[in-house]
Amino acid sequence: MTTGDAAQNHDTQVVGPPLPARVVDDVHDLLDLADLVAVEVLRVSGERHEGEQIHDRDQAQSMQVLQHGDHDHLEVRCVMEVLTDEGRFMADVASRYDYTEPLSVRDSVLEEFTARVGVMAVYPFVRESIHQTAARLRLPAPLLGLLRHDQVELTPQEGQADPRSISTRADGS
Repeated sequence: MTTGDAAQNHDTQVVGPPLPARVVDDVHDLLDLADLVAVEVLRVSGERHEGEQIHDRDQAQSMQVLQHGDHDHLEVRCVMEVLTDEGRFMADVASRYDYTEPLSVRDSVLEEFTARVGVMAVYPFVRESIHQTAARLRLPAPLLGLLRHDQVELTPQEGQADPRSISTRADGS
């Protein structure tokens, strides 16, 4: 062995393919492997209007849920729009979950986690943002009822490049 060989052996780094991500196929496993690290209000708006009467209360409230993730995190974003006889309100709130290790999560697990955990984590912030916006405009605050996970229908959005983008309509009942 030459001096060059010895120096080369001391400086050698083990390089190879990254370790495979752990496959998660149960939402309970994902609950143990994901930590909520942030909830952020991204946008809030409100405006007064007069003369518009709301005839269909189911159409007066809509919520879009967007989901995006990678092997190390998941982001869930809810955009709610509410129309009342007095005003129009919008709140856009996101949460971020970091995984404790690299994961490959099945789509069905991501959808269940989003509906049962992600949306439920941001919904109180959405409700508070809309309520505060109405109060600032000195308008009656719309009452946004409880949202139950079975009210969140996850369906792919047409034309979305990311198949994990989902939307829902919530009627507040």
